[in-house]
Amino acid sequence: MADEVVGKPKKPFYKKVWFWILAILVLSVIASSGGGGTKSTDTAKTPASSESTSTTSAEKPAAAPAEKIAKIGDALKVGDLVFTVVDAKATKQLKSPLGNKTGNWMVVTVTVKNESKEAVTIDSSYFKLLEGDGTAYETDSDNIMYLDAEQSFFLEKINPKLEKQGKVLFAIPEGVKDLKLQVQTGLFGTETGEISLSK
Repeated sequence: MADEVVGKPKKPFYKKVWFWILAILVLSVIASSGGGGTKSTDTAKTPASSESTSTTSAEKPAAAPAEKIAKIGDALKVGDLVFTVVDAKATKQLKSPLGNKTGNWMVVTVTVKNESKEAVTIDSSYFKLLEGDGTAYETDSDNIMYLDAEQSFFLEKINPKLEKQGKVLFAIPEGVKDLKLQVQTGLFGTETGEISLSK
């Protein structure tokens, strides 16, 4: 009986239970702390973040034209109309055959060109003065009385490929600076643009 026990062959180490427990532990440690999964996740996140950055940068150029403001002498196309501010002057007196008037006004000379295939009607109400803080000034009711009829934009019809130069009058507080002229197409201003009056 003793001879049989001594002569019995030993199990190889890879068939022992402790070996497999140790192997499983080592594999699980490698899998969890090896960093392969974390790196691939980071790599996957990097293109996503660069994608969002490229999307954001792609959106900015699209918004740029809206933010760009034309200046005096620049042609600004809004819809089928092209607006060009020729001049903008502050004045403290308006003159008329019926009498003079004192106060604070801004007189803006604008050229409007019709690039559509149909006649369009322009009115002084299509123009506003905008202050930096968002304050909006509408055209003065004295437009008709103190501006020559030929210079007024009172329901003025412009045929295709033609242009009309006229003046718009705004009553403003004294000392207002950095004004912009807002122009629009149509009575309800479906499309608008801005022209800086700063020289």
